[in-house]
Amino acid sequence: MITETKELIMKFAITIVIIGSVVGGCSYINKKFNLKDDHIGEEFLEEIISDKIGLKIDLTPRSAE
Repeated sequence: MITETKELIMKFAITIVIIGSVVGGCSYINKKFNLKDDHIGEEFLEEIISDKIGLKIDLTPRSAE
């Protein structure tokens, strides 16, 4: 039981780190390549995250969306 809980916490922590990296990475890439916020690639990633994990997030939180 305790091992399962530790495993669940580890998976959750890894998921949070990955999501944080993607969010920070999208903002950086958009600035670096002069892309507008909420371009098609970013919207596609947001949809995948929403479908697979169930979280509705915006990868460029500074945008108006």
